[in-house]
Amino acid sequence: MKKIKKKLIIIIVITSILFCFLALGIMLYQEYQTRNNTQHLNQTQLIGEYQIDDDQTLHPIPSNGKINLSGYHSLTFTGHFTDSIPINQQIIFRTDNVRLKLWVNNQLIFQYGDRASLPENVLSPGNSWQSFISPGISQTDKITLEVQNIYLDHVTTTYASLLTNIFFGYESQLIVQALSFHTLNMILSIGIICFGILALLAAVFLRNVTIKDERLFFFSGLCISIGIWGFISFDVQGYIFPFPIFNNSIDIASLLFTMFFLVGYVRSFFIERVTIFISTILASSLLILVVLLTLFQLCGISDYYEALTYIQIAGFAFSPLMIICVIYEKILARNTMIQELFTSAFILAFGVFADAIGNFFDIFPYMIWFRISYILFIILQFINLSKVIHNLFIDQGRMQVLEELAYRDGLTNVGNRTAYSKRIEQLTPQQLHLVWVFDINNLKIINDSIGHEAGDYLIIQSADFLVKYFHRDNIYRIGGDEFIVIQDFTTSSDMKKFIMHFENEISLYQYTHLKNSIYFSMAYGYAYLTQDDCRTFESIVSAADQRMYAMKTDMKSSTKLS
Repeated sequence: MKKIKKKLIIIIVITSILFCFLALGIMLYQEYQTRNNTQHLNQTQLIGEYQIDDDQTLHPIPSNGKINLSGYHSLTFTGHFTDSIPINQQIIFRTDNVRLKLWVNNQLIFQYGDRASLPENVLSPGNSWQSFISPGISQTDKITLEVQNIYLDHVTTTYASLLTNIFFGYESQLIVQALSFHTLNMILSIGIICFGILALLAAVFLRNVTIKDERLFFFSGLCISIGIWGFISFDVQGYIFPFPIFNNSIDIASLLFTMFFLVGYVRSFFIERVTIFISTILASSLLILVVLLTLFQLCGISDYYEALTYIQIAGFAFSPLMIICVIYEKILARNTMIQELFTSAFILAFGVFADAIGNFFDIFPYMIWFRISYILFIILQFINLSKVIHNLFIDQGRMQVLEELAYRDGLTNVGNRTAYSKRIEQLTPQQLHLVWVFDINNLKIINDSIGHEAGDYLIIQSADFLVKYFHRDNIYRIGGDEFIVIQDFTTSSDMKKFIMHFENEISLYQYTHLKNSIYFSMAYGYAYLTQDDCRTFESIVSAADQRMYAMKTDMKSSTKLS
């Protein structure tokens, strides 16, 4: 657990440093571009009149580009640009789900979004910036612009986006300008996505402990999807997602995933059958919707935007249901974790409600309260999860200490008899096992003549010697003066080399300690169990024990120890 904690701390520190450097780099790059870039970008406007479909009625082009429409329409704009556009400069349009053709003095110079020009499985030209080289256009040249929307959703903003975003100059400067204008959004997006990545890494590292993996998983998906959906503007999106098949609807796809992960995250707090059942049905329905719409998009059957109305209905239906489930769990008061979610859920609900009111009366910027509430929701949940993980580390550390006390010998810090019994249960017959039995000579004489403190010192000295040659986790003190060591080997030749090396080392060690005031001496025996051996482990221990007693008898006869 200490290793896991160390890894998480390192990951958090590295991610934070990289995030700070990235944000600083973006700001410095923008400042550099602003001061040193000699390229210029100019905005122009189309002034004149327009007609809708086959209606011959002419309407003046509004300066804000806002034309209140619904349904499918073909609009024809005629007039002139407010600026002359030099030859060989780029003319740049913002196109959101439209097909267009541009004539200068009745000569077609640019067209975009024609169905025949798109890949077979792409239904729309998407949301993007389009540019072409100017042939040289003066303020007196007649401009004819034919535009056709291909979706019924946000028709008014589609035309407004086109009419208010006509530039000429250098497209690279437009990219820098878009990044500069949306710096805060991008930093927030990257920050929330980093939260999601950290949660995902935590779920991987903590998968074998008691915290709910699903909660971390859903929180991770929620952060990543909301980071893509809520804070990456369409002005930048065309450069980040250049693939036309999803560029058009990456916002809707990420919105669906956000709804799914949010329901799944809230569900991970529930303990009542009713709330678990309702949230499971909602999450399953959303997941099925995501999969089906994605398949339809990939196969060119339909587009995400064609289902936007149903998605909005689902969102408005699911939101109060989840709030009701949270309230129900809180009223029952059997779930101590629901209180933390309760406050965050109502902050999110307030953001949705405030945005709905603000958008209806057109008094607030689009999605501002919802974005703020989502940021607060994510931050609060990240803090709560961090507390849970921190407490988990503390509890795991306590459990580790208790486990060590249960399986460690208090005097020598090697395994005790309980640990030895557990190790025997875990042995696999496919491995080559070498078993050593050690017995300390003269321990009773030392205890009786010098004292138990001297005897304990001799036991500790013997354990320290074994730790030099064997891994501590393989050493077990099963009696006052008896140790057992269990080793695993892959080949018999490695095992025999080790036996020869150890016997030389222990003989030399015991010889050099003959003049000590406390005489160090251990008798030992060993036996091994091969992969094809039919004997039991107990019989191997017994064989090693017999060897040990035979050595002890020889040592006693040679030194006349009693």
